[in-house]
Amino acid sequence: MMEQIQFSEVNGTSALSFAVRLETEFEKDRWDASNIPGLRYAPHTSDHYIDFRRIPDVFRPMVKEFIRFKLATDVTAGTLYKCAFCLGNFLVFFVQKYPHMRRLQALSRQDIDAFITTLKAEAEVHGWKDNNQRTRLHISYVEELLRYLERIQSPLKPDEPITRIIWPEHYPRCNNRRGEQVKYIPQAVLSNLIHISSIYTRPISLLCFFCVQVVGASQISCISSSRVAWNRMATTTG
Repeated sequence: MMEQIQFSEVNGTSALSFAVRLETEFEKDRWDASNIPGLRYAPHTSDHYIDFRRIPDVFRPMVKEFIRFKLATDVTAGTLYKCAFCLGNFLVFFVQKYPHMRRLQALSRQDIDAFITTLKAEAEVHGWKDNNQRTRLHISYVEELLRYLERIQSPLKPDEPITRIIWPEHYPRCNNRRGEQVKYIPQAVLSNLIHISSIYTRPISLLCFFCVQVVGASQISCISSSRVAWNRMATTTG
């Protein structure tokens, strides 16, 4: 038996009223997430407002259009808040450098270099420790915006291809604190390995294989001294 699907008529008047209210919200320079259906937000935080007031007037409609596109990608209000904030910083920088520009056609790799230098200088002034994460966030949102403008063939897009403007090297490396701590095989474990591996005809290969599995390929350098000791032991006992 086919399942009966219930349909209900849409009230045209209420739907139109809702659309008008939503467009009225989008015309503002500070959107309230509680007025945008489906947009997830944390009411107890301040980032449920998406603020465009810091974005230069000439580029504000462009950023609003881009943020409206991102609304359809199921992001949170907090993400949109960060996106608008980072793009505001970048576009303020751009307008200061090119005060007469009305689009991004002159944007180049050198501008991205200079913007990153500006972010570093701000971090030093304010004493911010993890500036790498802040820089990654800014460059990521700028690249998203540029790819969006390129895809829709916006007249505001840069003349240069994005791959010639933002390079992989512009993204700082992640600060992996765990990775900064070199892992060593405990001496007791190493002694047992040496004893067990003496049974096999190729003990060095076995030890190296085990070390890769335990500490990872990136940590092999810390095992080199153990290999030397192993070779010496194999020579004296062979």
